[in-house]
Amino acid sequence: MFGYRHAFHAGNHADVIKHGVYAFVLNYLQQKPGALEIIDTHAGAGLYELDSAQAQQTQEWRQGIGTLPWPAEHWPQLLQPLAELLTHINPEQLLRYPGSPWVALHSLRPQDSLLLCEWQQAERRLLQEQCAHPGVRSVQQDGLELLSAIHAKDRVRQLLLVDPSYELKTDYQQLPQALAKAVKRSNTACIIIWYPVLSNRDCRPFVKALAQASGHNAKTLHLQHLPQPGAQGMQGSGLWVVNPPWVLAEAIDQAMPWLNQCMGAGIGKWSLETSP
Repeated sequence: MFGYRHAFHAGNHADVIKHGVYAFVLNYLQQKPGALEIIDTHAGAGLYELDSAQAQQTQEWRQGIGTLPWPAEHWPQLLQPLAELLTHINPEQLLRYPGSPWVALHSLRPQDSLLLCEWQQAERRLLQEQCAHPGVRSVQQDGLELLSAIHAKDRVRQLLLVDPSYELKTDYQQLPQALAKAVKRSNTACIIIWYPVLSNRDCRPFVKALAQASGHNAKTLHLQHLPQPGAQGMQGSGLWVVNPPWVLAEAIDQAMPWLNQCMGAGIGKWSLETSP
């Protein structure tokens, strides 16, 4: 948690899935005129340069956003909001990739608010510089504590993105506990949780804990994508969504064969489950 820098991983295959879904849900929720409170519990920095020293060191974006055809034309419906943002910040060559704060900032309306939580002081300074806006507030706080403390607000819908680094193994226990508290306090909030699929860790107990924390009556969506199922380290990633928009499952189902072909090079695997 304290040493993690997303600049090394920006635009990788996990980011494409996570930010594609996040931008799609944002776009859908903002079709209604009412206020939306957006909370990013592990914000990182706002914008990443793909030609930076960090990005060039790992080259992870080349197996992620770099595999998708550019310019971003004829992308699936799920990815249209992300494609619009990428085109806006990259009018010619693909050189910049937006973090989740910029995904939300790009779509922020006057009636909306955006709360960005980032524990690392250096990252928070970048965040404040890159996301200066009257509707944006940043805090230096434990993101899971923030998740635990959310509560419903009258006539304000809520969208949360929960994206820890999982460098602290306690995140796997503390996140479901925080989710259970959040659902009790605000049972209509749409909560998107990202997690890595690692070669040396069975993610099934964590997913089971998320299901239990969500409650038996909650609508949930679980997407898992492994573009490199036999790789060492991070083989893929998953998204657990509480109270997903009803259109999300169909959009994912339509987009994933195309995405898997681009990023999985014919060997990738993916699954989608919804309940109830």
